[in-house]
Amino acid sequence: MSKTIAIRLLLGTVSTAVVTAIAWACGAGYEPEGMLTLGDYSVISPLRTTFETDFKKEFGSRLANKSTQELPGLDRNSVVNAVMSTMKEDYAKRGQKFDPDGITPSFPLELSLYLASLETDGLEAVPLCERILALPPEERRNLTALAHYRLGRLLMRATIWEEMTEQRARLRMASIRHHLNATKQAVAEGYPDICKVSLQCDGWIAYSESMIAPADLLEKFGVADFGKALRTYLAMRDRGEATGSSSALHLIRKLARDGAFEACAKDHDLRRLMTIYLCGGGSITPYAPIDQNSVNYFARRWLEALDKAGIPASDDALRIANLQYASGNWDGCAESLKFLRPEDPMAALLRSRVNLRKDNLEGAIASLKPAVNEAVTGPLTEYMSADISREYIRGGEFFLQASSDDSDTWTSRVRGELGVLLLRDKDYAGAMGAFYSSDKSRDAAYVGECLLSIDELKYSVDKTWPKPMLKKEVSIDNHSRIGPVRYEVRHLLARRLFREGHWNEAMPYFPDHVRPIAMRYVELRRKADRWSLDRLGRADAYWRAALIMAKQGDALIHNDFGKYWSPDGSWYLRSAEITIENWHERPDLPKLRLQVNDWKVPSDYVMPSDDEIKRAKAWIKKNLDNPDRSHRMAAYASVDLIMRAVSFLPDNDVRGSLMLQFAGDQLRYVEPKAVQPAYRTLAIRFKKTPLGSHAWNKHWFSHADGSDDPDLLSK
Repeated sequence: MSKTIAIRLLLGTVSTAVVTAIAWACGAGYEPEGMLTLGDYSVISPLRTTFETDFKKEFGSRLANKSTQELPGLDRNSVVNAVMSTMKEDYAKRGQKFDPDGITPSFPLELSLYLASLETDGLEAVPLCERILALPPEERRNLTALAHYRLGRLLMRATIWEEMTEQRARLRMASIRHHLNATKQAVAEGYPDICKVSLQCDGWIAYSESMIAPADLLEKFGVADFGKALRTYLAMRDRGEATGSSSALHLIRKLARDGAFEACAKDHDLRRLMTIYLCGGGSITPYAPIDQNSVNYFARRWLEALDKAGIPASDDALRIANLQYASGNWDGCAESLKFLRPEDPMAALLRSRVNLRKDNLEGAIASLKPAVNEAVTGPLTEYMSADISREYIRGGEFFLQASSDDSDTWTSRVRGELGVLLLRDKDYAGAMGAFYSSDKSRDAAYVGECLLSIDELKYSVDKTWPKPMLKKEVSIDNHSRIGPVRYEVRHLLARRLFREGHWNEAMPYFPDHVRPIAMRYVELRRKADRWSLDRLGRADAYWRAALIMAKQGDALIHNDFGKYWSPDGSWYLRSAEITIENWHERPDLPKLRLQVNDWKVPSDYVMPSDDEIKRAKAWIKKNLDNPDRSHRMAAYASVDLIMRAVSFLPDNDVRGSLMLQFAGDQLRYVEPKAVQPAYRTLAIRFKKTPLGSHAWNKHWFSHADGSDDPDLLSK
């Protein structure tokens, strides 16, 4: 066997163990996988929809149609270039020469004044623009509209509204709106619309009515019209990043921060938009979402405003119920949910949460069952946006988020949470089924591996999964490395039976691509154990079985839980670096369900029953206190079979030395102690072979190649 193959074999052995175990990252810190590791937050966490989807559904038809014509930019360079181009065209119409440098002839006064105004964006530029407008119409024929627009924008930028009296603020606001309206009027009268600035005027007027100053000041000044501003934004043509949807988001975001909830509650469009915004926790992109504590605070104030305005929950029942839950109003949430169908998955999740908050486990389970959608028999994958960091849970920042129209994700969540609650109710088979149907294979494997007896698991599989859950054609050969099918409960049962030596009973449950391998392995093991067979024949059978276990053994005996192997290194528990050595335990199921440690999160609603604790402890005693490492890395079983094989060979047989070298290649980089017997046998019994001589003299395996040739002993 070449050294390249040996290294690949080693890496494959390690990668199989890692892939079939929990994913982790040394640098970023380790987070255990699965719903059950989240404790109460697996079933009581706040829910969010997505602002973008709900906004499009509610207001998308009212947005301006997309234009194929791109509007010119409004940055300073674009505007100046457009001004110079307009001046040049005007001069050409008059048969005059225009010098862009303003030397011969010099710039006209309107242009000189405009360019001078660009040197500052403060109030100092206002008189320059006013001088342009004071010129006779003929002398400001090119820049009248632009001068009005710039005046309006200058006054908007330079005004500190908090320092103005009410009277002065009203006058300033009137002046701003006058110049913006005058821009549109000038264009209508035939003045050039440089860079199409007139298209922006309605938007800036809306801005002056809604976002130019704190909402309470605008209301105090009597110039606020938030609902009109929203409708203006919706009708505006998109221009760069300024779109109808982004402007609406900016508006509702500011109104929430300003606490203008009572004003929003009085307007139907704003009322719907505020509810969508808070239910989505702000916007995912491009603006930062609202932290959950702020959502809870805003939700309380918003619900108070709706109640004060006499708005019934039926106005937007699902989102209002969700906000009531976020704000801690369980009774109000329950009342609002009466307007919604039992089959609605998000409503079912909220009903379950309310029942749990009232210590009604049976009611919570009953709330979820109508929404599991049994018509869809295959697993549904959940695509939730959720940060599972325990720091987020401790800070009350954990939430689950998905698009409101993603029914598969919400239904998958219903199934997963039903599994958690059924487990609490000691319905282990039902919990495992719910986990599998929601693609929560890690949680399902915990029930199937650690809680159910083999007889209970077999009964459940025969009753509920008489056929494979997933059918997938897999092509393999003798050199293929395959692992367990994590999303197949029948395969889990097959591996458990196979580990216990119930080989024949296990066969029907293996996936189609694994069964021939399992049958060949059993055939070889039975042949090897046959006393009537000659010694070389028995050695050959053990050797071939060892090669199967080395390359495909994880598909036959792998256990999803147990100790983990990794190179010497460290991982991080919060901010503390913890050194690890090869085989070690990580915070994981089933211990996370039982013991209080730094990874523990509140589990008042989903704490394990006494029966679950008893079953889990029995599994821990068998698999963690006295582990069989071959169940986590099949290479250990392969090495054991090789040791049996060489026991039937004569001393100093070169073939035996090649087999022992192969055994060393499998585990000497993983756990040197595990291949000490192979090394000692090689150095003592096969001392006169090249590989044995090296082992005797150098006290360890050679760097030369071993062999993985299945026909090694039959040639």
